[in-house]
Amino acid sequence: MNRRAVIVGGFTTGNRILEPVAHAICERFDFADADVFKFTDGIEYPDKLEQALKRQAVFSHSAGLLAVAQCSGMERIVAFNPPEPTIVVRSLANSVIKSGNLWKTAMTGPHRLGAARVIASNNIQVVARPLIHARHIGTVSRFSTSRQLELMKAVGIPAARFDTDKDEFFGPHALQEWDGSKAVFPGCHDQVLISPPEFVAQIPEEAVGS
Repeated sequence: MNRRAVIVGGFTTGNRILEPVAHAICERFDFADADVFKFTDGIEYPDKLEQALKRQAVFSHSAGLLAVAQCSGMERIVAFNPPEPTIVVRSLANSVIKSGNLWKTAMTGPHRLGAARVIASNNIQVVARPLIHARHIGTVSRFSTSRQLELMKAVGIPAARFDTDKDEFFGPHALQEWDGSKAVFPGCHDQVLISPPEFVAQIPEEAVGS
């Protein structure tokens, strides 16, 4: 199969932490290969992202959908834990809660290594690109995934979203505004990054097509 996948990461997510996600998606859905874009690259270089995703299946995590929203021509979009509007102060508070939960997971439980890798990736990206992340906090807080996916469906792009029951930012209640393909999986906001094979195994085949 010659079909490729494009994986777009969320806020403070680096390319290296996205590679296991890309591998799991390729294995599960028989893609030939995948291109990965961290959030800052997708936002800063939309032309490069659009060239990569033309007629391809796109998978975004969290705020990665903002970068995808700048582009057109994708085959379909599958969004993991995407954003819905919230106030900036709440987003910042939830970020602290998420970080605390990541540290707890990194110290105990079956996914210690995965959580530790996510923490390291987040720290590297924040230190490397602090200004661009700070500049887009407000943009992410105002973004409506439900509205964006409806716009994509209106132009013929199949869309699906999958959230988690313990998402520190948005929570499964965000699904109430979306009547397309959707589901709630167990886990936290970064579950797809912490345990890619287990998370990806839950995605129904009809959401990805063939």
